[in-house]
Amino acid sequence: MRPGAAVQGGSWGELVRLIRGSGFIFVCRVSGAGITLVAQLLLARWMGAAELGVYVLAFAWALLLASVSTLGFIPAAIRFVAYGQARGEPGYARSFYRFALRVVITVSLVLGAAAAGLAWLLPPGTGPDAHVVTIALAFMPVLAVLQMTSGVANGYAQFVLGFLPANVLRPLLFCTLVIGAWLWLPALEARLAMSLQAVAVVTIALPTLIVFWRFVESQGDVGASNEDRRLWLLTAVRLLAATLFAGYFPEMITTIAGVYLPSDDLAVLHISLRISTLVIFGVFAVDAFTGPDIARLHADGDRSGLAAVVNRATRLRFWAAVVVVMFFALIGRWLLQLFGPEFVAGYPALIILSVGQLIQAAVGPVVRLLSISGHETRCLKVFAAALLLAVVLIALLAPRWGVMGAAVAATLDMLFWALWMRILCAKHVGIRPSFLWFKSDR
Repeated sequence: MRPGAAVQGGSWGELVRLIRGSGFIFVCRVSGAGITLVAQLLLARWMGAAELGVYVLAFAWALLLASVSTLGFIPAAIRFVAYGQARGEPGYARSFYRFALRVVITVSLVLGAAAAGLAWLLPPGTGPDAHVVTIALAFMPVLAVLQMTSGVANGYAQFVLGFLPANVLRPLLFCTLVIGAWLWLPALEARLAMSLQAVAVVTIALPTLIVFWRFVESQGDVGASNEDRRLWLLTAVRLLAATLFAGYFPEMITTIAGVYLPSDDLAVLHISLRISTLVIFGVFAVDAFTGPDIARLHADGDRSGLAAVVNRATRLRFWAAVVVVMFFALIGRWLLQLFGPEFVAGYPALIILSVGQLIQAAVGPVVRLLSISGHETRCLKVFAAALLLAVVLIALLAPRWGVMGAAVAATLDMLFWALWMRILCAKHVGIRPSFLWFKSDR
């Protein structure tokens, strides 16, 4: 059967296939997020909100810089792996991965050294703790390699390797280390917590890299020309902003808000953001599973099949997100109470942020559609404007209204870029994703 042909069948049967296929990815994302929240719950209980704020700000910088270091090669992999398979040249993707790995290692080392130097040059109290951020930046290149390798594995539809190490095993090991420290040490502070995170990242990343390298080496080889490399790099850079907003929006908001909020308020905002992202974990699962199908259908020029897959994915994204938002409205205060009494004040922010995540689910996989169809330059413009808007809104709202102001700013920013991307998708791709069950797929 031709790859992607299965998506042409009956609507109900393909919806069942979509749910089953996304199930493993969804379980990985949710279980990983749950484990991460448990680890942060332990940290909050042990260190308190102020020290947790120091940790989350430094780790947010590490995650953001690791993502920047990937230069958008993760979403680009979906496109170029599918391109190589469509041409019957699996070695094309192997050459892509080798090139991407070299670039990511180089960029991450340069960015890490520059950021560490900046952290030490800033006056005390004007940025993240220099000692904690230095530890975070020391393992940041390894984190970047893990992220990029997982992303390319997803492009191959190797979902176990793509999601299990980064999304489940790393946070599970970190949580285990935190529990061990909690049992054996009299106290915990941000530097030790970040050191434990470094151990978890390196321990998981190295075996993942070795296993995937062996898989890629079995795919054959195609000599990459300078033109190929320029295309890969240019496409990746254009997709970078989409990568940051789609996967690391909480870290972006945390780092910007860290300029205006004290560390205890920043911890409350971060936990509210983290919990709210559970709303769209089903979205990530659906998008990851349908990504290879969407790329193949677009490469084949099958507009009818593409529209069918997109609408089914949008329906599942939206209605699953509605259920989670309602769940948070009922038990949100209880969830926050688990982290400590001071975190309950984040309940209104949690609801506002959850509504923002629901908006993302409702517009459908528009970012992926625009990226795969070669409109990544338009995505870049949208997200550049959204980043500027986030900086301005947080600067205006956070100093006056604290956590609530930052939450409103983040939600308005999500509304801004999600609706703009949907308009661009309708205009340039010709597909208007709908979450309505009675709307035709064609």
